[in-house]
Amino acid sequence: RRASSRNLQEIEYGLIEVLKGEVAPEQALVLDRRSGVSVLPQKAASIEDYDMMASQEMRDLITRLSNFFDLVILDTAPV
Repeated sequence: RRASSRNLQEIEYGLIEVLKGEVAPEQALVLDRRSGVSVLPQKAASIEDYDMMASQEMRDLITRLSNFFDLVILDTAPV
């Protein structure tokens, strides 16, 4: 399995920056012109940053994105 987000243009901001409050989700979302899908990519992060995936900030982000998009898909590694 390969990360499809690697095929996107250079990523300036990603999920962790959004969860840390450094940028708004709108600044980090990348539009894939071929499919019309908006992607919130994950940049390289430190091990400590991955704890944020289970944070209240992540729950709030999913709620916020759910209000804006018809469908929110979390593409993650298998558990």
